[in-house]
Amino acid sequence: MSDAMTLPSDLFVPQVALQYARVKFVTSLQAMRFLGMGMDAPVRLVNFGNLFAGGQFVKAPTLSRISSLESQRDLTSESLVDTLKFGSREDDGVLLNRKIGPAAYTMSGEQLSGLRPGMLEVWFAEQAVRSMLETIQGAVIAAAKGAVSAVTSTAHTYSSYVASGTKSNLDTEELAHIKAKLGDAQDRLMAWIFRSETLKDLGITQLGAGVQGIADRVAGGGNPLTLGRDFAVVDDSNLYTADASYDYWYTLGLCPGAIEVEFTRALDIPMPQVELRSENRQIIMRGDYDFAVRVPGFAFDSGTTNPTLTNLATSAKWTYNAADHREVGIVLGEHNASAS
Repeated sequence: MSDAMTLPSDLFVPQVALQYARVKFVTSLQAMRFLGMGMDAPVRLVNFGNLFAGGQFVKAPTLSRISSLESQRDLTSESLVDTLKFGSREDDGVLLNRKIGPAAYTMSGEQLSGLRPGMLEVWFAEQAVRSMLETIQGAVIAAAKGAVSAVTSTAHTYSSYVASGTKSNLDTEELAHIKAKLGDAQDRLMAWIFRSETLKDLGITQLGAGVQGIADRVAGGGNPLTLGRDFAVVDDSNLYTADASYDYWYTLGLCPGAIEVEFTRALDIPMPQVELRSENRQIIMRGDYDFAVRVPGFAFDSGTTNPTLTNLATSAKWTYNAADHREVGIVLGEHNASAS
């Protein structure tokens, strides 16, 4: 985790111990509020079931549309006609296996710290839960970006990026272009995921364009206008790519059920273990959890088990299966930012 820390050797100083007891997490988990069990949740919590029997992939056969289902009927003909076949495709997801720790502290160190007994275990559990949520959020963003980038002919990606000259930063017009990539299904768009740098640019461009009421809105602590859609701000590394010229910045748009997540092993933190062989007795803690990610309309690479977030964000790891691009509930914007 980005906000993990090593305990200093002088933790026993009461003032220092007090400061560490007050440390708070600051990493954004805003996109996790899009995770839900309802049909309208952009990130749907589901039960695939088949992973409980073992394996590393979500086998999710999906009925395909019947090709040429309807045709003109000849009123004068009595000839037999060919019957059409039902078909299916495999929109496979993948399982991610994760561990937290192990981490250890000595009983002597706990006594010297001035903290109450058990407080370090509480701190570990709090950090473990936070780490798990960050990983799930990162996997959702990585899978969304990797899968949508695999759609042919940039059908779901709008790029205004320029490598030199005047930057094309995120503005209201670009949001409209990104949304329009859904075609006549664009009313399904529910939420955006921005980086903080691009959301700032959106507000600045709206101020510069003289959008009615935007100055009072921003001055009063409000957010820029986002075409009436909810949004989350997450400074995720997969929403940014460094480049020798201008850097690339990305904005995601999600429809209901764009991503599916299943927990196959809830966060399991067993009772702390005591190591008696060391000079000072150590208390050792760890956690384990497993979850699967699936993107409807795509199949993840069957040759990559237990993927990293980089694997999930790689378009070559995803095969586009959908018969109609509007079945895909993800759109992507590629643009510049004033930050770089």
